[in-house]
Formats: sequence, structure tokens, C-alpha cells
Amino acid sequence: METPLFEPRTVGQIFRTTFALYRRHFWHFIAISAVVGLPLALLSASSSAVKAKEIAARHIADSVPGMERTSRESVSSGGSGPTGETRRDAWSVRFLLTGFRIGIGTFGFGALMTSLSALYADRRVTALQAYRLVCPKLLSLACGGVLTTLLVSLGLCILILPGIFFLLWYALTLPCIVAEDLGPVRAMQRSRALARGRMRKLFGVVLVVNLIQFGVAMPFHHGVYYAVKAILGANPPLTWFVATLVSGLCLICLHPIGGIALVLLYWRIRRCEDRSDDGLMPEEMRIRS
Repeated sequence: METPLFEPRTVGQIFRTTFALYRRHFWHFIAISAVVGLPLALLSASSSAVKAKEIAARHIADSVPGMERTSRESVSSGGSGPTGETRRDAWSVRFLLTGFRIGIGTFGFGALMTSLSALYADRRVTALQAYRLVCPKLLSLACGGVLTTLLVSLGLCILILPGIFFLLWYALTLPCIVAEDLGPVRAMQRSRALARGRMRKLFGVVLVVNLIQFGVAMPFHHGVYYAVKAILGANPPLTWFVATLVSGLCLICLHPIGGIALVLLYWRIRRCEDRSDDGLMPEEMRIRS
């Protein structure tokens, strides 16, 4: 049985092909996702536990007469007191953690696309081999991920709509870096060129990917949180640690779906750009099972 890799044309066909590939190579894609997903899940869980501990300590301070006033005076005096320093340190740590998450997440996407390219060429690579192959492009992937995230975040903060346009224009930045060996800035320019005239399809794929990830992960996270809270009782740090860790494990299973769909869309756009003839694909353009 063969699945034409460039066959999907509509958003529905792209996701049908995505789920077919996902089911057929489930454990392989999970292994690739877990290499970066497990450290990220542990990191996010630890960060959530620390944040929950800070919030609990703040509530205790607010409930004790005199402590709330001291805390506010510390912040208003330029942050020279313990509370101001703690908040500055917390923001610095969060900034670094966000950059680390973006960088390592793009590394995982690069490995996933490398693995799909190997399947396309009728070869199999292990998860570690896929990461080793994409290592030379790690810096470009990380910079591309950070730049696009900053642009999208800035656009969303300004008027929302610019952020949506930035998200669609630069959605193919990472595939361009991996497949065309471009630097981050040139890859962003290339992504915008590929997106021209295809914004509707890009919007459909990006929307479905986000609905799958957030529509499943967020309710799952809250369900686990309340279940853990009922079992462990009033222990906010431990409750948030377990709930965030479990939801992170759930995301390990979901992330390959979005990556596969984006890669298929990129390859489909490249095929339409390189060849207008949509006839039979040659054998080397097919994935064999």
C-alpha cells in the first residue's frame, strides 16, 4: 500500500493524510517528539510548581497584617527589597525558559521533517539519527523560531490582526530552513513568498492544528489538575507539577500531528510552484509502508 506524499490538496485531505501517516508510524513520531518533549514537560512542570509556591506565599503574606504593606513598599521603592528582586529574577527566568522552549521545540520540528523526508525517500531513520542530521541547522531553526514568535506576539499585542497575518506569512519558515538550507531571515522571506495567494489554506491548516492542540491539551490539563487536587488535597505546588507534567506528556502525542500537517502543506505548495501538472507522481515521491 502506498500513500502519495504530495497528493493532499484541500485542508481536509492534508489532515486525512496526516492522520494516516501518524497512525502508520505512531511510535516513530512519538519517539522524535519525546526527545525534546520530556525535558520540556519536566521544565514546565517545575516552573508551574515554583509559580504556585510563589502565589501561595503571596496569599499568606496578604493575610497577615503588616506584611502586605511591607511588600508593596518594597516594590514601590524601585524593587530594591526582597520582593522586587524576586520578581525581577522570576521574569528573567521566565524569559530564558521561553527562549529555551522555542529553541528546543524548533529542533524537534527539524528532526520530524528530516524523518518525513527519509520516509519520502523510502528510507528509515531512528529518532536520534534524525536529530543528528538536523544538528547543523539548530542555530538557524532556533533563531527562526524566536524571530517569528516575537513578530507574531508583537502583532497580537498591537491589534491582533497583524499577529494573525504574521503567523500565516511566516508559518513555513522552519520547513524552508530544513528543506532549502536557508538562514532565518531568508527563510522568513521565502515563507512569505510561498504564502502569497495561499492564505486561506494556510489559515485552515494553522487553525485546525491549534484547535487540536489547545482543544485537547487545555481541557485535559484542567481535568488532571482537579483530579490530582482531589487526590492530594491542598498542595498547590505538587498539584500544579503533576497536572502540568501530565498535560506535557499529552502534548508529546499531539505535536507530531501539527508538524506533519505543516510539512505536507509546505511540500504541496512546493509541488504546485515547481510543477503545475498534477498528474501521476513518480515512484520516488511516494511513501511506502
